[in-house]
Amino acid sequence: MDRNQIIGMVLMLILMTVYFQFFSPDLPEPVAQEATTEQTTESLNNNQATERQNIEQVNESDDSLLNAMNNEKYGVFAAFAAGAEETFKIENDDVIATFSSKGGQIKKLVLKGHLTFEKKPLVLIDENSSDMDIWIKSNYRPINLADLNFSTGRTGTKVSGTDTLKFSFKINLDGKRFIEQQYTIPGTGHVIGYKIKMSGLDGIIDNEDVQINWVNRMKVYEDNLKASRTVTTINYYTEAEGM
Repeated sequence: MDRNQIIGMVLMLILMTVYFQFFSPDLPEPVAQEATTEQTTESLNNNQATERQNIEQVNESDDSLLNAMNNEKYGVFAAFAAGAEETFKIENDDVIATFSSKGGQIKKLVLKGHLTFEKKPLVLIDENSSDMDIWIKSNYRPINLADLNFSTGRTGTKVSGTDTLKFSFKINLDGKRFIEQQYTIPGTGHVIGYKIKMSGLDGIIDNEDVQINWVNRMKVYEDNLKASRTVTTINYYTEAEGM
């Protein structure tokens, strides 16, 4: 490399250094990036808020539709078609009964001191094996009391010996108009007393008999199916006969 070439390269390096020092374009300020980030976050928050509002509107619409359907199906009893189910256990010396506010019924009944052939607790009925429907008519509209939520002040407890426990499930339209299911559980034995009472419902409940439909899908308790069928039966008694 001769002298002239060396001088030329040095001059080029000097010119490039001067250019980048004084004439290079300015770098973008970080504030612009922050602004973009803030705008993106704000847009995301707005989208999430819009989605929540849409979901709430859908839920409100579903609730309104359900209320309208309940009003059509249950009439003056529509308010009792909604609500959470509550359960509690009542135990005496011989049985453990689980009661439900849904329908005001026995949801599960276990016989104490007995086991199945598989050495498991003897569950006489439960929600998978037993369906009890109690039908009334209100302004020619059939209503199943098993669909309604009853209120009760009762909680789980145990009764024993000669003691007797009485409690009820109630649908109260107002102070004088109600449907009440009354239960009586003695301290010993397998008999649970039951009565249904209606008061002040003239013009609301049609003057027809209450219909009770009970479907019980018998569980397997014995290893011998034929023997189990032989000893399994249902007895019906009238009130005059002591029931």
